[in-house]
Amino acid sequence: MKLLNISESRFSILLTLKKGNYTVEELSSMLGMSQTGVRQHLAILEGEALVKKVSIKGPTGRPKYVYSLTEEAEVFFPKAYHNLLLWLFEELKSRDFPLEEIIISIARRNAARYKERFKNKTLKEKINILLDMLNSNGEFAEIVGENKIKKYNCLFSYLVPQFNNAICKYDETFYAELLGRNIKITKINNEKERFCLIEIL
Repeated sequence: MKLLNISESRFSILLTLKKGNYTVEELSSMLGMSQTGVRQHLAILEGEALVKKVSIKGPTGRPKYVYSLTEEAEVFFPKAYHNLLLWLFEELKSRDFPLEEIIISIARRNAARYKERFKNKTLKEKINILLDMLNSNGEFAEIVGENKIKKYNCLFSYLVPQFNNAICKYDETFYAELLGRNIKITKINNEKERFCLIEIL
C-alpha cells in the first residue's frame, strides 16, 4: 500500500471521513467536488485499502453506498502510542517494578505466536525466516557473514535512550526463543555506521 503519498483532494476526503461516514453525494456537497470526481478519488482510495463502502437502503428503497475509513487509513492521523508506552515504562520504573523480567515475559509470549514457522527447520532456514520477519516489520535487516544479522532500524528507538538494556533484552529473548540459540546484540553507533549486530551463538 502506498502510504503517505496521496493527493490533497484524496486527503481531504480522508479527513472528512474521519468525522463520519458519508455517501458520494454528501462528500460532493461538503467538499465542493463533482460527484464524478469524488467517485474517482474514492475508487483509488479503495484500491489502496484506505476506505471501504457499505450498501444501505435509501429513502426510496434503492440501495446506496456509505463510505468510511479503514484501519489502514489511521496512519495519516496523529497518534500518541509512543508517548503512552514511554510513560508506562517510566511509571513501572518509578515503582520499582522488575521491568526487565516483564520485558522477557512479553518477548517469550510474543515468540510463542511464531514458533510454528520455525519448527523442524535448520538454523540457516530459521535465520532466513527471522530475516523475512524483521524486514516485513520495517527493521531493514541483512545477513552479514555466518550467523550474523545487521539491523538498521530499531522499532523501539524512542525508548532506547532511557531503557536501552530492557529493549535489547526483549530482542535477545525474542530471537533466542525462535532460533533456539543464545543471542548477542551489539549496538554500533559511530560517525560512519549505525546499526545493531545480532550474533547467533
